Amino acid sequence: MLAIVVGMMASARLRASLGLTPQSVTSGDLRDRIFELARRAGITLQQLYVIPTKQRRLANAFAVQQRLVVLTDLLLDELDRDEVDAILAHEITHLKHQHPQKLAFLAMIAPVATIFFMGRIGAWMPLIAFTGSMALMLTFSRRASSAPPIAGPSRSAAIPRR
Repeated sequence: MLAIVVGMMASARLRASLGLTPQSVTSGDLRDRIFELARRAGITLQQLYVIPTKQRRLANAFAVQQRLVVLTDLLLDELDRDEVDAILAHEITHLKHQHPQKLAFLAMIAPVATIFFMGRIGAWMPLIAFTGSMALMLTFSRRASSAPPIAGPSRSAAIPRR
């Protein structure tokens, strides 16, 4: 799901045709809260964006290499302030630990490994190399996302148990 959103962000023409153009948040309480969380974590946040996804029922948030945080409007509409703050702290944690840069590096391993092994050991090796690299990326992504936030409210205090 995240790959779809990131891919759409990469193509301005596709974003515009689907109505998914990110809107920068230049003022207001939400911007103030995330910039304060970032400051407390020692991160200089560059910008906060909101993508309109209500019609597609997509609620998501992610951190991007250039010290950007992107949220969807559905996420903001469906969650209360404490839940949004917990998600913001989680995304700041990704930036603090440089997870977007590490994930980008791992994404480069898949095609390099595929090209390196192509034809060297057998017809199945490129598929095995690619699958292994993807598994490594997914494992890293899941482990990075399970780390507790370093700033902001605690997960247990911010997200009510249901």
